[in-house]
Amino acid sequence: MPLLWGAWRCTADPRLWVADCQACGGQLWVHRNGYEDWRASCENGCSREEIEAGAQRALWAQCEALEAQREARGAMDPSDPFYGVAATSYIHRLTGQEPTRGFFRCPFHGDGHERTPSLKAHDTLWFCHACQRGGTIYDFAGLLWNLEPRGRGFNEIREQLAREFLGVAWPTS
Repeated sequence: MPLLWGAWRCTADPRLWVADCQACGGQLWVHRNGYEDWRASCENGCSREEIEAGAQRALWAQCEALEAQREARGAMDPSDPFYGVAATSYIHRLTGQEPTRGFFRCPFHGDGHERTPSLKAHDTLWFCHACQRGGTIYDFAGLLWNLEPRGRGFNEIREQLAREFLGVAWPTS
C-alpha cells in the first residue's frame, strides 16, 4: 500500500476513510477494495503523486521530531553514561574554571572575561543569567565545541565527552 500518512477517520462505510490531504490540507477520501486496490480523492484535486509526496514530507518531519525527542531524553536517560554528572563537575572539567560562590565566568559571551560570573550550575543543569543560555551537559559541550546538540552533532558531542570523561571511544551504531 502506498504511503498515506495522517490521522484517518472511518465513515459508515468500512471501505471509505477520511483524512487531511498531506499535499494541500484539504479533505482526502480513500476508498479501499482490499490491501493493494485503493483510490484516493482530494477535494482540491491533488494527484496521487502529490498526495504521496506530501505524506513522505510528513513522515520525514515526524521522524525528525521523534529523533529530537530521543536526543533530548538522552541526557535524562539513566543508562546514559553522563546521566547525573553535576554541572559544576562538567563545567570545571571542560573549561578548567573553578566556581566563584557557585558561579562560573560564562565562556559564551564577553570572551569568557566577564567581570562578574553569571553562569550558575545547579544539579545537572546550567544557566547563564547574562546571555540567557542554559541546558544539559550536551548543550554546554555543543556550545563550547561549536556543535549542534541535535542530529549528527549530538553523536559527535557524545564521542568527545566519552573521550574527555571516560577516556574511551563512544560505541557507534
